[in-house]
Amino acid sequence: MKKLLTFILITLSALAMTACGSKERLEQQEAYKTLGMKNLDGGEYEEAVVNFDKALAQSLGKITGTEIEINYYKGLAQYLGGEYDDAIETYTNIADFLEDDPDPYFLRGSVYLRNDNEDAGVSDYRKAVELSGVDYDMYIAIYNNLSALGYDEEADEFINEALSINKKNAESYLARGRIYLLLEEYDRAAEQLQTARDKGAKTASIYLAEVYQATGATDAARELLTTYLSENEATAEALSAMSTLSIEAGDYEDALDYVTRALAMENVDNKQALMHNKIVCEEHLGDYRSAYRTMKEYLELYPGDKDAKREYKFIKTRYEGMADTDADITAPTGESAVTTVEEADGGETGDSEETAEAADENSEEEAAADTENRSE
Repeated sequence: MKKLLTFILITLSALAMTACGSKERLEQQEAYKTLGMKNLDGGEYEEAVVNFDKALAQSLGKITGTEIEINYYKGLAQYLGGEYDDAIETYTNIADFLEDDPDPYFLRGSVYLRNDNEDAGVSDYRKAVELSGVDYDMYIAIYNNLSALGYDEEADEFINEALSINKKNAESYLARGRIYLLLEEYDRAAEQLQTARDKGAKTASIYLAEVYQATGATDAARELLTTYLSENEATAEALSAMSTLSIEAGDYEDALDYVTRALAMENVDNKQALMHNKIVCEEHLGDYRSAYRTMKEYLELYPGDKDAKREYKFIKTRYEGMADTDADITAPTGESAVTTVEEADGGETGDSEETAEAADENSEEEAAADTENRSE
């Protein structure tokens, strides 16, 4: 009997120690993850990867949703830090584990494209579409990424495939309206979006307001957006549209407020447009320090924007004129989002320095000589 009790006590003690150890590991994992997120937001990508690896080391070989999430953040840090091969390996590991999830294929495809591997990138996008089923947001994200990197022919192929999906529900009308808006086919966009509204798609009002704005009906656009925001929860898309209307009216402080609110949201699918508006507001408000930071982050995320590279030269000149009286600026902060890789998101890195400095060195002739299919 004594031996039995002793065995039980030893067993219970071992279980308690294991539970205690597991709890400590979970706490350490969360702590390292938090540090990695702070590094990521501060543009310290190498440090972020180190802390994410330390967080993963606490898992004891178990793979849960937490480990998958940390790996996504790790891949993002590697991507933003210019470690494309490492990011590809990380997303490959996620894809191998999740098997039927389209997100790692989409993200890996985006990294392949940034790494000048068009075939692998488009192949991964094809796999993402295959696994997504009828996912218009995936098609639109792929179109935006391909267009931003200069792959216009491939972008058109994907977006036309999305338009060929002939469904008659509100979601499909809304999606086709968004696509026609992207393609600047405003009459078709208005027709599809109005039908979507009639079928109950509330967010169609946001995109219809963008059609009105693009065609010069700014009063109608503002009225539609104001009504939408008073009756529904604000979205990044609605706030972006309001910021653009405010910019056109010269209300840059209001516009910047809309942009700031939108960028702080959890789901931001239109970050490129928001960052563009943020730069415009900061310039017009004379805040060239902030405009310089935002532009460097923008060029890191969207290196194919030649107009932004030219604008960077102007902003940099203005910023340097303030350098004699101001302290060095800090690295810009960013966010980790999925959504689109764009849906990835960033801050200042060595890669962003190279991208921005390349903008300094590129002459107008060099920009004109860039091929349409350039990837960076």
